[in-house]
Amino acid sequence: MGFDSINAFEIKISGGGGECVVSRDVARLAARMDLARLLHFYHSGPGYYINSLFIMTAVWLNIWVVAVFALARASTVQRVGSDGTLHLEDTLRVEHALSLGPLMLLPYAAQLLLEWGALRTFATLAVQVISGSVAFAVFRQQTTAYYFKDDITYGGARYISTGRGFSITSSSFTTLFTNYARSHLYPGMELLHLLILYASVRDCKSCSFAAVTWGTWLVAVALLFSPFWFNPMAFTREKVSRDWSAWLGWMRGEVDPATGNNWHSWNRQQLEKVRNERGTVTDPGLNIMNRLVDEVAPRLVLVVAAVSRLDLRIDVRIRALSSPLVPFFAATAIIWLVTLLSWALQRHFEERGRGRAWRLYRVMMSALVAAALLSYSVFAVRFFRGTPMSNLALLLYANSQLVLAVHRALEQLAPASSAARTLVDRGYWLIDWGVGTLLMCFVTLLAWLGFVSRLQTRLLFNSTFAASIRRGKLVRSTGLMKLDEEQRWRNEGQARAALAQSVAMSLRRHTATGMHYGPPLLQPEPGAPQPQRYL
Repeated sequence: MGFDSINAFEIKISGGGGECVVSRDVARLAARMDLARLLHFYHSGPGYYINSLFIMTAVWLNIWVVAVFALARASTVQRVGSDGTLHLEDTLRVEHALSLGPLMLLPYAAQLLLEWGALRTFATLAVQVISGSVAFAVFRQQTTAYYFKDDITYGGARYISTGRGFSITSSSFTTLFTNYARSHLYPGMELLHLLILYASVRDCKSCSFAAVTWGTWLVAVALLFSPFWFNPMAFTREKVSRDWSAWLGWMRGEVDPATGNNWHSWNRQQLEKVRNERGTVTDPGLNIMNRLVDEVAPRLVLVVAAVSRLDLRIDVRIRALSSPLVPFFAATAIIWLVTLLSWALQRHFEERGRGRAWRLYRVMMSALVAAALLSYSVFAVRFFRGTPMSNLALLLYANSQLVLAVHRALEQLAPASSAARTLVDRGYWLIDWGVGTLLMCFVTLLAWLGFVSRLQTRLLFNSTFAASIRRGKLVRSTGLMKLDEEQRWRNEGQARAALAQSVAMSLRRHTATGMHYGPPLLQPEPGAPQPQRYL
């Protein structure tokens, strides 16, 4: 089975697992079991989906807590000892232990060891790990966790036809994006954002960045890279060029032939459960609270942590104005006023068809923003205390997280408002455009390196199949040339036959009416029998 078929199967059974968990049958069965049978029932049934959800949530929660502590300068705390001395202690006590998951490899490794020996066993396991087995397992677990949580929140489990057979066809970038953007690519980008944030602000000198974050890097790379790595022939230059144009057209509103939709219809389908357009959600209040705690509260905590790190103060003697909150609220008010003014003017110009005035306004605002940044970098040292550029980065980061928090809150709290829907849709369009552009740039870079495509074919398939693929490309190109030549001769032959048939029908029609083209016919002698005419 191909990568998409396996994930579609996981989506189907995860939805079924969610329906089982929220059913009365599971509660009634579990209440009548002893501990041994209950544990067996849990781990062989609903526990598989619940554990997957806990694991993927713990991965995100771990790096989020680490980033918040580092952003708030709380990686190190002072503790007063019994003798009155101060001791510095790290708040990060990340103990790394090997999970029990790799223990499932022991029977397989033991069988290989008995049959092939130690060296070949190690080589086989190394090739399987390098070819992406760990990334595939992480990606599949995220599939299970996301769709299990989606089903216990909104319901909607359904049958998905997965298909069978060996997959050697390459899916387009648009197809991969529509399948995995909201379920895998968004969480992968969120993990990548937290990793970059922690790398930028960490101040724990005794903490090893690699030791703390290696697992998160593995999960982020697996979520972002797996759809392309397990897509056969995904890194060829011709395919990447076609994917670029098709994806840009899909984002502009053109219907993609592979998916049968455009971005607007796909986004409407993705938000269908959140907006309860079918009216099937039975507990909307609990769902809203769940999503607010899950998506809005963490971003607000990041805003508070970023503001607490500000050391930009106005150089005045008034104590109230020397607080770092004053520059933050002033800058935030200016940013939001400019944003709301731009949005209102855009709607005003679009309703009246004044596109030229809107373009002129954008140019003027860009020039004003550039002038404001230049003035801030030059004159901030004279009026403020603190590092100007790092504080500016913190201000922009805090406001970006605030915008995302408002975006998610509007999605949950005002699903019936047309203005809120417009803002939410535009926000998702910007996010999708940014995520897709970054991924397409990365895939384009790997395609232009050249060796990635050959490495992918060699690692995903065995050597015999990889060689047949290379021969198949040559045979296909030669065969296409022969097919073109045969088609050209066939078209010429069909044209000649059609012309001959047309001439024959014309002569036959004129002969039937007594008309004749060509040499004159001999007139029969008087009294001779007349020749018969056949129509």
